[in-house]
Amino acid sequence: MRTDRPLSAAPAALVAGGGLLLAASAFLSWLWNGAGSAMSLRDLGDFLLGDRWPTTSRWFGLLAYVIPVCGGVAIIGAGLRIGVARRVLAAAGLLAAVLLAVAAVLFTVRTRLPGPGFALAAVGDGLILAGWWICRRNV
Repeated sequence: MRTDRPLSAAPAALVAGGGLLLAASAFLSWLWNGAGSAMSLRDLGDFLLGDRWPTTSRWFGLLAYVIPVCGGVAIIGAGLRIGVARRVLAAAGLLAAVLLAVAAVLFTVRTRLPGPGFALAAVGDGLILAGWWICRRNV
């Protein structure tokens, strides 16, 4: 099968929808209750980048933006040729999956419940990986 054609409609819709959910998760709270539960992921990233918490590196502030950026990369990947899209979607989806797994472990260790932003990001990443899997199987 040729890899110079664009993604078909179903995987492209899955990936674009998942990318939108990942990007939207930046505007929701990632903690269900307790300290920081009123802050969105974007607010948390801005807080850490602003040097208001001197014991934490500013790199953690940048890490807060990686998951929503993976969503944007997936949206762009939905419009690429299949050969390139497979690699882009794999990179964005797997990076977001690893970061979500790390966040889930941190939530578990700190006995905190993940909030709606985390759930939205997890569903979005699942859609991206499903679109990547369909794209991978059809080539």
